[in-house]
Amino acid sequence: MADTLAKNGTKKNYPNFSKIPFTDFYEKIQKLTYASTERQLTSQGQIKGKKYFNMSYNKSRKPWFHNKKLKRETIVTINRIRADHYNLAESLAKINVVNSPLCNCNKEVQNINHILWQCILFDKQREKLVKSLNKLKFQLPLCTDMLVSKPHIRSCELICKFLKECKLQI
Repeated sequence: MADTLAKNGTKKNYPNFSKIPFTDFYEKIQKLTYASTERQLTSQGQIKGKKYFNMSYNKSRKPWFHNKKLKRETIVTINRIRADHYNLAESLAKINVVNSPLCNCNKEVQNINHILWQCILFDKQREKLVKSLNKLKFQLPLCTDMLVSKPHIRSCELICKFLKECKLQI
């Protein structure tokens, strides 16, 4: 009896689900994954990296440097500036790599704004930077966040050139 039922079961015409290509599920999986990632980023952005999240985050699936002809070094440097994680005393003091957040000029905390716009150790290099930025219609005083939150490509290149001339790798 069992053999007969099994044999009859094989004769029935069941739909063949294996004929549906797995690629048909890509779009649905992509949408679910993107929505889940978006929720997680939004949640984490309220706790960690608040400054970056509030200043720079957008929902684009493409990074800010997409279709821009930039050197990798420039992209990395600007990303570090945007995230406030760079090799300057203020950032290094936060993670206990150095004892003091003060600049070598002993005037201010050494952060990117101080280096770019105020530090007396780099006045000569800054003069060239400011002239170049003025040609691009940027007026002083400038805040670095303004230049890198929605990156202006030429100004990003100028910032990287300035840092290189100052022999600073952030």
